[in-house]
Amino acid sequence: MRTTIYSLVLLIILIITACSSSDSPSDKDEIRLLENAKHSIDSLLYSIWDYGEANAVKIVNSDFNEATIRDILKSTLTRYSELYETVFVDSLGILLYAEPAQYHSIEGTDISTQSHVKQLFETKQRTISNIFKLVEGYHAIVMESPLIKNNKVVGSISPIFKPDDLINSLITEIHQTGVDDFWVMDENTLIIYDTDPTQIGRKIITDELYSDFPELIAAAKTIIANESGKTEYSFLNKEKNITVKKDVWWRTSNFYGTKWKYCIVKER
Repeated sequence: MRTTIYSLVLLIILIITACSSSDSPSDKDEIRLLENAKHSIDSLLYSIWDYGEANAVKIVNSDFNEATIRDILKSTLTRYSELYETVFVDSLGILLYAEPAQYHSIEGTDISTQSHVKQLFETKQRTISNIFKLVEGYHAIVMESPLIKNNKVVGSISPIFKPDDLINSLITEIHQTGVDDFWVMDENTLIIYDTDPTQIGRKIITDELYSDFPELIAAAKTIIANESGKTEYSFLNKEKNITVKKDVWWRTSNFYGTKWKYCIVKER
């Protein structure tokens, strides 16, 4: 009798597992596109960090020679065309050098109070900022590769990119398909990237644009609370003239404590 019960329980578990893991062909297509985009973006960001840390050793060994630092900043921009700017921050949090030359005027600016800079010095690890308006006057994201000497952070190489440009360059496959939207948000529901550029920089849970769409706000909270999955919500169509039901699939990347949520959307 006990064996029969165990067999029945096992059968039920297998049926449930089979049902939950079966995706429709459409689901599989969306998930493949989503994971390809995530892989492309993550790979580029980690490559930039790796390159920065390799050059950080050269800077320390050069005893912080200005010519060496400027050459490294320029070579970073040459290697990664997706970057907009690269700066060197010293041990006091001073933006000491910036390339290209059009940004030399900001050199000497104290950025030690910026949250990602503070995090860098506290954790001694790579960091990435939220999208914000830089002292240069434009909105972007800053990456930090720490320079370590005697177990202390003595500066950083900080590549800077505009997420609209960088992510757009890596999701050609998504643009060529029937996907209705692809967006990236941080853990505060701040939209880092959207195929609709008017939504970049908005926070889903507080922005007036989304206040009449409680399903979208609920979906954003679900996405924040879970590493991956699929849910639904109602929002304006691409033409912004009617409200439609949408399915959204998501995946999460964790960049040294900063999480990005990659979301791909299909209108029903």
